[in-house]
Amino acid sequence: MHGRSQRPASGHRIELCINVEDVDACVAALRGIGAPVALEPVDQPWGERAAYVEDPDGNLVMLVAPVA
Repeated sequence: MHGRSQRPASGHRIELCINVEDVDACVAALRGIGAPVALEPVDQPWGERAAYVEDPDGNLVMLVAPVA
């Protein structure tokens, strides 16, 4: 979904998925402290709202919640 390939030797070593209550609020809070947003919140066809942010090491973290 985020369009980035995994690069085992250079930065993007893992991809973590975290279930949250409100994807948009989490993305806003993380953006507020300087976290890069790789994919803005978007509703997925399988019934989840998802977004991607980067951790300080450049690993992607997927934030996901059921579509309300």
